[in-house]
Amino acid sequence: MTRLAIALTLVLVACESPAESPEDAALPPRDARADAGRAEDAAVPDDAAVPDTGAEDASAPGPRAEGVTGTLADGEVVTIAWDGERGFGDLGPDVLIFDRFEGAPGEEIPPESPDVGAWSGAGGNPALFSDETARSGSTAMLAYDGSAGGMRQLRLGFEPRSELFLSFWVALPEGSRFPGGGHLPSGFSMDSSWKFTWVFDGADGYGHDGRYDQCIPTHTGRGAFALGGNDGNWSWLSNDWFGWSTWTRITVRGRPGAAPSVDDGEGFFQTVSALGHQRRELDDRPMYQGGTEQFDHLNVPGWIRTGGDEAVRPHYDDLYFAAGPGAAARVELGDAEDYASCTNLVMAVPLRWTATELEVRLHGNRDMASFEGAWIHIHDADDRPVGAPRAIR
Repeated sequence: MTRLAIALTLVLVACESPAESPEDAALPPRDARADAGRAEDAAVPDDAAVPDTGAEDASAPGPRAEGVTGTLADGEVVTIAWDGERGFGDLGPDVLIFDRFEGAPGEEIPPESPDVGAWSGAGGNPALFSDETARSGSTAMLAYDGSAGGMRQLRLGFEPRSELFLSFWVALPEGSRFPGGGHLPSGFSMDSSWKFTWVFDGADGYGHDGRYDQCIPTHTGRGAFALGGNDGNWSWLSNDWFGWSTWTRITVRGRPGAAPSVDDGEGFFQTVSALGHQRRELDDRPMYQGGTEQFDHLNVPGWIRTGGDEAVRPHYDDLYFAAGPGAAARVELGDAEDYASCTNLVMAVPLRWTATELEVRLHGNRDMASFEGAWIHIHDADDRPVGAPRAIR
């Protein structure tokens, strides 16, 4: 079925808790930028040329990249060198969770499932490994099962932070229906029905309680999407990025301004899929809006409306969550030299980060099983590209 983007109307964001539906919080007025993704600024600094470090490992089998030593393959650890003027920066990310959701189909996802970190527990019904579809490997996370209790959720608690970088892939397998009721011809539900993820302050800080909460993102009804919560809202979003049965990577970066509840923050909402690459800048509104100015919990999914049938089967895969001042510092493998043209981006996991050298563990996915022909993209803690993309040949 052809999915048509639906013009957003001014609605109230409903960020229900897993057990109830608190009063909706109003979103800021929409602007023209909410109707179309903004392309990345692909410009790189003058020192962008990758130096000839002579660091390639001539004995390593397979493809190579300038300034990279080690085997360029899924699961391998490589070292990346850089002696440019600015370097990689001293701040690397604090990765709290990286989970590829690999396990036995039908089994519960245990706390120790992630490659990095560990889940604190489950919310209600435990999430399950599923081989119905996957972005990488053989299984993904099944987040809703209408035949057995509805939403299946993973929860993470951690020390309070104020900056975030969250990236995950999501899809509805062939034959799966969008959560909620009263579906429109487009396939979206009439009601508020799906909070893809939810970050908040305090174990129950998702209500109207003056504590920060943000759904990343939320479907508010009739195909309208937003970054919004019950104690502050960030931005309207278009819906033409949603890929239905096509896997879509959703990525959000957030950094508050100097006065977090007064000054505009900085960040972006980015989607990458076979449908294209979109980016919406988050620089026209404070990240925090008068409540607490921190978060210490992540729920995946944030909430899915109960009452759906067995055809509601949202899947998640390859979830990466970093927080703190260096959250945006990252290494990604992309399918294009121009970052803004990438329709497949895969997170590497930094193990060591210094101004002149990085050590990262590489990961692929089903459309990037081999890294030959891919490009290495590196950004520092301020989301600035470091040097030119490095070709893997």
